[in-house]
Amino acid sequence: SRKWRKIRKLYLESQNYICERCGQVATIVHHKKYLTADNVTDNDIAYNFDNLEALCQDCHNLEHDHFLQTGAVFSSSGDVVNVRPTKASQEYSAARIAIKNLIPPTSCR
Repeated sequence: SRKWRKIRKLYLESQNYICERCGQVATIVHHKKYLTADNVTDNDIAYNFDNLEALCQDCHNLEHDHFLQTGAVFSSSGDVVNVRPTKASQEYSAARIAIKNLIPPTSCR
């Protein structure tokens, strides 16, 4: 929608087009809480900056690949109803935690 394109542009500008995960050039605005048919019209989910994340293509692909590798089963409305962690998703999660522990917290964000 026109509204989404405007919000997307404003959010990317607010993050200086920098991926919030790896620091590369961000081209995608990702919804932290995934959009579903039930929540797509909820402004707090669809357009709220707190639910958005600027990502590069690689990090966005990793986000969705990781989610799919968990063995997630979805309901007809798009909600996760069952998750069976796989070895790959457990290794990915452990690596992300290890990386987060290496990065000192920032006082301004």
